[in-house]
Amino acid sequence: MFDIEKPTEPILSVKVSHLPVRCVKFVEKKQWFITGSDDMYVRVYKHTSPSAELVREFQAHDDYIRSVEVHSTSTYLLTASDDMMIKQWDMENDFALTHQIVGHSHYVMQVKFHPQDAGTFASASLDGCVKIWTLGSKKPCCILEDMRKG
Repeated sequence: MFDIEKPTEPILSVKVSHLPVRCVKFVEKKQWFITGSDDMYVRVYKHTSPSAELVREFQAHDDYIRSVEVHSTSTYLLTASDDMMIKQWDMENDFALTHQIVGHSHYVMQVKFHPQDAGTFASASLDGCVKIWTLGSKKPCCILEDMRKG
């Protein structure tokens, strides 16, 4: 239990970018954490207390990265960005880009894998829609949008 009266010290602190870092995800199997930031880069660090080693960095998008999501059983990483794209990367193949989706008309704020269906993920966007996708598809299988609009 945390002591509310006493601030906790970080186990590890890493300066990732001079611009805002918007998201981070742990990859427990690899002892990694993966970040996405406003400099459009994904960075992968191996975390071993009390230090972190940069494993890989690459420009993933042409605008701010809003979300990174790690698949629970495969080697896939999803990224979402203000460039309105979702990208799928293969972590075991040197983070090769394996799929790109252009399916929203505004910034993509988050992507999340379905907790019970590993082949499905959702994306949320400032266009007011949540879209449900299957891995490898270019079109959503379901679109949830606010029917109260217009």
